[in-house]
Amino acid sequence: MLAALRGHPVDRVPLSFWQHHFVAENSASGLAAETMRLWRTFDWDYLKPQSRAQGFAEMWGLTYRPSTDRALEFVVTETPLASAADVARLAPVDPRRGALGEQLEALRLIRAGVGADNPII
Repeated sequence: MLAALRGHPVDRVPLSFWQHHFVAENSASGLAAETMRLWRTFDWDYLKPQSRAQGFAEMWGLTYRPSTDRALEFVVTETPLASAADVARLAPVDPRRGALGEQLEALRLIRAGVGADNPII
């Protein structure tokens, strides 16, 4: 991967893939475990963990019913915005807490699981 980024010869084109797993991504440990499972299964050259689809909106009040099927999305039960004017009501949030903090924890777990030499974007 690093050789390709530097424009050096490589033995193959670096490859990775990412997808939502709507059940596994509902917790930091689930997202980390599924990311590492796929990484081991497919021997990817780099990782791009797929954060929980609704995670960013959760920080401002989105609520949802989690999916029980890996390929079916969650169901929104309440949205924080009804119109563009509602954006002005949003206040800054601490990214170390809530859904964003969970994603940071997932990244920490993934890094610990795959080691320092495997690129994560």
